[in-house]
Amino acid sequence: MRVSWLVWLERRSPGLIRRWLDLSPDGCVARACVTASSAAPSLLALRRKLFAIFRSIQVTAALALGGCSGAPLPSDLERAQRLEAQHDEEAALAAYTAIRAACPRPDARPHNDCGLAATREAQVLERLGRTEAAVAAWEALPARTLDRRQAARGLARAAELLLDPLRRPERAAQLGWSCIERYPEEAPADDALAIAIRALRTPDLQGLRQHLDLLAKRFAREDIGDNLLLAAAEIAEELGDLAGAVARLDRLAQEFPRSSLRDNAIWRAGAILRPHDPEGALKRLFELLSTRREAVIVGSYHPLLLDDAALLVGQIWLDDLHDPSHAIHALTELATTYTDSPLRDDALLELARAHLAAHTPATESDRTAACAVLAHLLHDFPNGNRARTAAERRTALHCP
Repeated sequence: MRVSWLVWLERRSPGLIRRWLDLSPDGCVARACVTASSAAPSLLALRRKLFAIFRSIQVTAALALGGCSGAPLPSDLERAQRLEAQHDEEAALAAYTAIRAACPRPDARPHNDCGLAATREAQVLERLGRTEAAVAAWEALPARTLDRRQAARGLARAAELLLDPLRRPERAAQLGWSCIERYPEEAPADDALAIAIRALRTPDLQGLRQHLDLLAKRFAREDIGDNLLLAAAEIAEELGDLAGAVARLDRLAQEFPRSSLRDNAIWRAGAILRPHDPEGALKRLFELLSTRREAVIVGSYHPLLLDDAALLVGQIWLDDLHDPSHAIHALTELATTYTDSPLRDDALLELARAHLAAHTPATESDRTAACAVLAHLLHDFPNGNRARTAAERRTALHCP
């Protein structure tokens, strides 16, 4: 990438490169980093280099726009960064606090530097073990930053600290819901949802499910909607409302076809339905398996669920619907088509069982087919988890 192009980009959209890189002055990714020391040294060094490049682009752009009278670098932030790198936490905290306190509004300084200082202040407080003060700083972040994701992260982190180590589940849940309601499109809302559920799971499952249903309806068009539906389905299943769980999982799959949770939702619905509605389970598993071509071409969020689904289809045909013929077809496809699957030996073992169930009692042809499948399993997976069982079954069948 040419530096001149980057200069043009910074000139056209000030702060855009910083948002892309999402870097703080110590090279730490804002969403993932709590302490600078938690990053691997090589990765941290790379991030610092990237930030240095970004700063040089800012200077070059400023000079290009205003000659030698370009805006100076924020020396107070650089000083705070330097103190932090030297592990002088108290001095760094004082520096970040002074910068943040001098910001009457989040936009008082360019490039969201006020929000950056407020974030670093909360992080340093946390590292110093001042958890109460850190919670207050994180909770105040939405009023101190221009970045919505940064604001959402502040509420989620405050909720997390309130839950553990401060053991205040009610307040943690309040902040978790607040994060979801104010920033439903931001990734930290997913974390806030998990925290709120952990905080409220024990006291009132019914009330928790009702609240999740209300939020799922309210944010049906937001990114958080699929997470809310999945959480409500899990609570419904825990309460014994299996029909309600399946309904929510089906809704997730239908309303969020590109969700990373879609495959899990379909799989779980099939597993719930299997004991009392095997046909309904098959319908959903076939829907999941129909995505295999797309998964091969463009990738799948959960490719392993495809072979799990194929194996479960074979087992449902064999054990629940007592249809060995369809079971043989499904298990043969898994064993021969999913060449990279770790379940191929499981499929072969079940395939041998399906051959033996083709007739009652099993014919000599059935036993021959089963022996051939077991021999195939032992040849391809001599050290696999199913090798011992396959050998025992060959012995019991008196296979040659």
